[in-house]
Amino acid sequence: MRAPTNLVLDPELLARARGGDRDALSIILDHYYERIHRMLVHLVGRSPELDDLRQQVLLTIVRGIAGFRGDSELGTWIGGICVNVSREHIRGKRTAKKRNVDDGQPAIDLSAGPDVVARIESRAELIAVERALATLSIEQRAAFVLATVYGHSVDEIAAIMKAARSTTRLRLYYGRKKFRAALARQHGDTATQDDGAEPAKEGPL
Repeated sequence: MRAPTNLVLDPELLARARGGDRDALSIILDHYYERIHRMLVHLVGRSPELDDLRQQVLLTIVRGIAGFRGDSELGTWIGGICVNVSREHIRGKRTAKKRNVDDGQPAIDLSAGPDVVARIESRAELIAVERALATLSIEQRAAFVLATVYGHSVDEIAAIMKAARSTTRLRLYYGRKKFRAALARQHGDTATQDDGAEPAKEGPL
């Protein structure tokens, strides 16, 4: 299930928050709280530091809302903060143990039927998806999640991640390829699908 790209928010409320109205800012934080949590889970997995990362995002919003110029949607701006916080976390945890994927709410919603067996199979698929995502670099994972889960375009992802469009396309290409290969390995498949011709390499991945 694809998450909404941007939540509907009263422009007057945003203007009040930018002007220092703490009540308005609290309403905005409540409005985006669940989206922030889910995006962080998508990006870093169920890290023990998830609560700390969420607080970092919220604090960055509080400190930066007055300077938000409205060049992009507020949700896009907040998504960029989530990506930056996640990127720094992953870079600082490159030697950490394998992420735990079995606690908390599902990172990606896949509808489970009422049947117990169906729910178990769906949960197993969610775990497989999480493990496949964990094989991607943070840049590939962020691009993949922003496109696949949140429906952002290549141009929007490039803006969120402050990267060239060509670099963003490469991250999506290799992220999708690695994700499918990792998922196939978990399912015991010997062959994986490819996206076709490999794009020209430009910029860091």
